[in-house]
Amino acid sequence: MLTRRRYSEIGQFRWRVSEVSLALNLAQGAAFRSWSDPNSYAIFWTDRAASGLLAAELNADVVGDHNDWKAKAALRARHHVMRATDSRDEPNELVKGLESLRISGDFQSLESAAKRIHQIGPIEVLTEAVNNIPVAGWTHTTAQANLQLLAAAGDLLEAEKATCLLNWCAQLASGEIAEFTEQVRPWFWVEYLATRAIAGLLTAAEDSVHDEVGTLLARQFGPEATIPIVDLNNVFEHLDYDRVNPATRESLWALAQRTDSHHGVAALRWLAANSHELALSEAINRAALRDLQTLPAVFAADPSQIDEDSAKLLIDWFEEMTETRLAAARQRRYAFGGYDGARLLTNFNLLFPQFGRWKAILELLREPLVDSRTKRNSCALLAIRAADIPIVVRDAIAREIDTISQAAPVYGDEPGIGGIGVMLKTGFETIGGDQATSQATQLAFGSRRDREDAALLLGSGQCPGIQPILAALAADQRFSVRRSVATATGKLVSTDPNSLITALAWKLANDQGSGLPAALLNGMLQTGQQTPASVDIAQHLRQHPSAQIKRTAQRFP
Repeated sequence: MLTRRRYSEIGQFRWRVSEVSLALNLAQGAAFRSWSDPNSYAIFWTDRAASGLLAAELNADVVGDHNDWKAKAALRARHHVMRATDSRDEPNELVKGLESLRISGDFQSLESAAKRIHQIGPIEVLTEAVNNIPVAGWTHTTAQANLQLLAAAGDLLEAEKATCLLNWCAQLASGEIAEFTEQVRPWFWVEYLATRAIAGLLTAAEDSVHDEVGTLLARQFGPEATIPIVDLNNVFEHLDYDRVNPATRESLWALAQRTDSHHGVAALRWLAANSHELALSEAINRAALRDLQTLPAVFAADPSQIDEDSAKLLIDWFEEMTETRLAAARQRRYAFGGYDGARLLTNFNLLFPQFGRWKAILELLREPLVDSRTKRNSCALLAIRAADIPIVVRDAIAREIDTISQAAPVYGDEPGIGGIGVMLKTGFETIGGDQATSQATQLAFGSRRDREDAALLLGSGQCPGIQPILAALAADQRFSVRRSVATATGKLVSTDPNSLITALAWKLANDQGSGLPAALLNGMLQTGQQTPASVDIAQHLRQHPSAQIKRTAQRFP
């Protein structure tokens, strides 16, 4: 028999379901009206959807239904985040939404929102949200959300708090979790998430912490460790070589020499990237013996340092990769992931022209069944380095650009090689003048990929007369297009900028997120050159809220 209390609980549950359903319908209706008529507005309004969700959340909290409260709180938090742009106070709505996501334990939504806001802004909102994470007093509900927010936005903290939280995470990553387990009762993999949080906090933390993390990596992550290599690589990428003591580097070198641990490969890659001569030599020797795991360690350093014997062995290997991919494409078999042997072979042919193997590259480029991504990667490199290609090969490519531009649409990509074909034509001088300008301009009004390619083309210095198009593309709705524009602008401002490029570079440097300033700096670094304008921009970005941006900017004198 149902008691009066049970009847009441059922009634309250049904009321919450009804209220949430009404709120979602209202929210969907508002979103549709905004989409269908962007110019519409309300003079007198209240957010009935948010009110209904809040009422359902409070009701669940009062009756002690914790799981239902978490679900309703997360739902209301996502509503705050999504409606923020159309609200009267976007920063406040975002802060409330992010904080509610964290408190309700909706770690997946929190991480996704944090990554987006970090990239496109407003970054000060995320700074406030990550500063709300307490140093102590974590709960079963908030612990995982705290760790994942630190992984996504830890670089926005001040050094003192970042150091304190990093020390706590290092303790967890090293396996000292008894007290944490008793207090929090975690159901997630503590060591793994703590390692990811360390990567997010490292650039913001004090200098001394880098040596401590280096010691942790050397001692704790031996052959028996199970942390995925991609996450260890992420920690190493944020570990400052100059802040790690020589003794700790030697411990990491000892780990790097162990062939029974993929964690040693992560250490080898880091050491080679920082010009550790023994590590670079070891990476080259292993790669020459066709050790796939060590290839990233070779590419992290300067491949031109590879000796001729090793270069010949690697070129043989990359040629086989290219032929294997070509054979698979002719059978309409396409693989996801893996190394792009064709681009590797193209790059090494250019680095070591005395050992060049161009036949496999030409055959792959002529085959229309080869997937678009493989062709685009090689063709973009060929377009940029056209002057370095042997004359016979250059003439062969120039004659067949239309054939080369045909490619299979796999992985959800578009068919063909898009704007890279225009880059090839201009780079190989098969078109020029008004024809090149016309085709490049058309890219700016094409698909997302075409617009990205338009920025890539202009960033390579081609068609300088239409550089003002970059200013229009900088306002594109797609972030990937804006990022391509930022990279292109970085290249141009560090070589021979005009007043428009300089003004655009400053506009991108002052963007409210971190994604465009980071891409701008990346473009500036790619050229290896400097101008007064690029130096001033780098100095300015040393004051950016993101410690990662500051660190990159410090690579400029």
